[in-house]
Amino acid sequence: MKKSGKILPASPEVRDTSFRGDVIRLVLGSGFTQIFTLVSIPVLTRLYSPDAFGVAAVFTSIVTIFGVLACMRYEQSIVIPENDSEAANMLVASISIACVMAIMTAVAVWIGADYLTYWLDVPQLTNYIWLVPVAVFLQGVFNALGYWNIRIKDFGRLSAARAAVGVTSTSSQLALGAAGYTTSGAMIHSQVFGQFAATCLICYQVLKKNGAYIIHCLSFKEICEGLRRYHKFPLYGSFSIFLGVAAWQLPVLMMGYYFSTAVVGFYALGFRVLQSPVNLIGSAIGQVFFKSAAEAKIQGRLDAMVVTIFGNLVRISLFPMLMLAIVSVDLYRVVFGDRWMEAGMYTQILTGWAWLWFLTTPFTPIFSIYEKQELQLKWNVLNFCSRLLVIVIAGILQSPLVMVILLSLAGVLVYGYKVVLMFRLADAELAAVLKIFVNSFLLFLPAGGCVVTLMYADVGDLIVLGFALGFLMMHAVYIVRKKIHVMKLS
Repeated sequence: MKKSGKILPASPEVRDTSFRGDVIRLVLGSGFTQIFTLVSIPVLTRLYSPDAFGVAAVFTSIVTIFGVLACMRYEQSIVIPENDSEAANMLVASISIACVMAIMTAVAVWIGADYLTYWLDVPQLTNYIWLVPVAVFLQGVFNALGYWNIRIKDFGRLSAARAAVGVTSTSSQLALGAAGYTTSGAMIHSQVFGQFAATCLICYQVLKKNGAYIIHCLSFKEICEGLRRYHKFPLYGSFSIFLGVAAWQLPVLMMGYYFSTAVVGFYALGFRVLQSPVNLIGSAIGQVFFKSAAEAKIQGRLDAMVVTIFGNLVRISLFPMLMLAIVSVDLYRVVFGDRWMEAGMYTQILTGWAWLWFLTTPFTPIFSIYEKQELQLKWNVLNFCSRLLVIVIAGILQSPLVMVILLSLAGVLVYGYKVVLMFRLADAELAAVLKIFVNSFLLFLPAGGCVVTLMYADVGDLIVLGFALGFLMMHAVYIVRKKIHVMKLS
């Protein structure tokens, strides 16, 4: 393309890929990361104490809460425009906002660091709180560039960058722990370094391939027009996502306030294990779903798409999640050590909530596709308030176990309601999915009954876990033989 005798940068090439192929690319990268992380956890739990895990978890919670607001949700608008030039300007706008938010976070940390660490009762965090604005900026830039990759369907680059986060941070934690640096500071510095490495990688990838085009399209006027056009994202989306993320992080922050960093560490480990399938499959499907669902809505087939993917997720996930609920205490005792048995109990209690979270995560973009951000905001308010209420009740009762039980019950109810909301928006048939749930539960009963019988017979942890693993492998073979794919649309 020429203009005034000059060759202008070509528009970004959008890859011609299938929904299934896109999900596979993301899952492969995330899968390697999750497997590497899960394999490393037994080593980490023997190098670092529950207190170190707890302090690091509090730091991560603070960064996560501020990080989701880094771009004020304008990063989602990068996917929507038909014009690549408009999308490029929204990318620049998102990164610029991330710079401003990082500066504001730095000021907030400088003013309120002592009060924050005192209120959370985590004085060990004082020496590392200055890393929060750094991590917030890195997360904002990474998210913006990630949505650019989603727009052009370059999920291979996004997968590689995501893998860099987990592999680099976990490797650093292992290396520092092996060298004798087994403090929470070692874990925190490793997390920030992992995010830094991943952000540098994805930035290099985007600039190398599309940097010239983005710079050519840069227009202050278009940026201002885009900020006005997509004002609903910060107006509803920013506060909504803030409440959503804050609701997830409340248990970590409030457990430190009411109980101890050791309790936070137990919860953080249990939550980390449950979070793995969401990061591995749920998030990957969700990011690919955003682009494909917008096209399916125009074509009038979004309802069938939602039912098919949701139903297949139920078929694939219900069996292993129920099995984990049964054997988690024995699993944690064998894999992570005796001092982490309480974390296994927390995992056991939280499984139902985590399962519904896993099922709903990929479909959250439905609210944005139908421009119903206000509905998502109302749901997030409900989620946040219910979570805060049960945490305060359990804190008054001074029982971390009661807190976990109430969190799980509230999570099941609120996320069950979210399923109903999403199906109504997509005008999808929920009865078909309920039938799939019943069939999948009946399929699990013989295996679950056998494992429970062995546990009561006191045959030993290894035998129980061996049978559980065997049943899981049989279920995996069944899924493969039935050719059930979470990416299958028809």
